Amino acid sequence: MAEQLGWDEVERAAREVFHVWTDSSCELDWAHHAWSHLARAGLASYREDSEHERCQVAARFISLCDLYCDFVYTAWQERQVVDYGEVADELEVGLDPVLELARRSAEWEEPTHSDAGDVLVAALKFLSDQERDAVVTALLDWFEGSDGLFNGLWRSHPGYHYETFDEAMKDPTTDKMAAYEWVREQRCESLRGAREAYA
Repeated sequence: MAEQLGWDEVERAAREVFHVWTDSSCELDWAHHAWSHLARAGLASYREDSEHERCQVAARFISLCDLYCDFVYTAWQERQVVDYGEVADELEVGLDPVLELARRSAEWEEPTHSDAGDVLVAALKFLSDQERDAVVTALLDWFEGSDGLFNGLWRSHPGYHYETFDEAMKDPTTDKMAAYEWVREQRCESLRGAREAYA
């Protein structure tokens, strides 16, 4: 039987990540709508008896969180860091199924001399990156291309919530254009290393 990781199950975790600005209502609104679309695209569904599939869905939510943090880092130089352990607790995913899922990939390199918490975080980061392409593809479909996705992310800032794409492009600042190119040319590639280097 198919289950779905709904917004009600991820909202508490979302409130911690999508909270760069004092007024985070625009951020949460974007996250809610983005996750709802991913759900409609089938990316939030899993078989009731498959803990691995549920962990994969959780990794997609974490990938959405990472994508948002990458955008605000590029567009506004804000360094928002995902607390992967806390998100795992909120989504009720444990080390064993997460690690088993990561080990299915030949690209996974298991940390050595690390405690269970560090291994869980490393596995979640790895799975988040593995799911990034699927998440980006679904978002580009929802926003009808890179211009729409950029504008949707740009409008998550309370000061720019009502700007259209054309209005936003009238003032092509260096950071804004870097964020636009990150969406259009780099296809929202992970910037976690740069974000965390100065966190």
